[in-house]
Amino acid sequence: MSKNFFARISRDGTGTAAIETAFVLPILLMLTLGGFEVSQIVLRQSELQGAMANAAEIVLANPPSTDADR
Repeated sequence: MSKNFFARISRDGTGTAAIETAFVLPILLMLTLGGFEVSQIVLRQSELQGAMANAAEIVLANPPSTDADR
C-alpha cells in the first residue's frame, strides 16, 4: 500500500507551485524589505551630509570677529 501511495504522490504535480512559493516568498519578501530599508538609510545619510556641508559653509562664510565669539 505505501509503495503505491508514494508512487502516486511522486507523479502528482498539484500543489507543487504552492510549496515552491511557500519556500521562495519569505526570501523574496526579506530581500524587498531589506532593499527598501537600505535605500532609506542611504537617503538619510545623504541628507545629513548635505546639512553638514551647508552648516560648514555658513560657519566659514561668517567667521567670528572676537575671541569671545569663538
